[in-house]
Amino acid sequence: MGCGCKGNVSNSPKIKFGDLTFKAKLKRLGFYSLKSLVFLLGLAFLPIINIAIIWFMFNIIVLNKEFNVKDIVFQILGNVLKKKDDDDDDDDDEFEDYDEDDVELLDAEEITYKK
Repeated sequence: MGCGCKGNVSNSPKIKFGDLTFKAKLKRLGFYSLKSLVFLLGLAFLPIINIAIIWFMFNIIVLNKEFNVKDIVFQILGNVLKKKDDDDDDDDDEFEDYDEDDVELLDAEEITYKK
């Protein structure tokens, strides 16, 4: 018999809720009830947290006179445009000054047509 580590096989048998004792059922029911209550409290606080974030952003962006949106926008646009300019193939410029006579092929056989 193997260890069961290569699949979804578990060594411990799964215990169904109906097979538990009354005390174990109450404990499991209380555990999941507490988890559900904490989840619902978290959902209830989400609108309050969102309003606080919006108020904080309003204070920073609109009411603060030292905050300069223009510099931030230009910096973001400059980074975006700089990335597009870096993608240009600058390697093609190196070979524009050479002719066929300046380039010599290495490890290539010369093909000649003999009649």
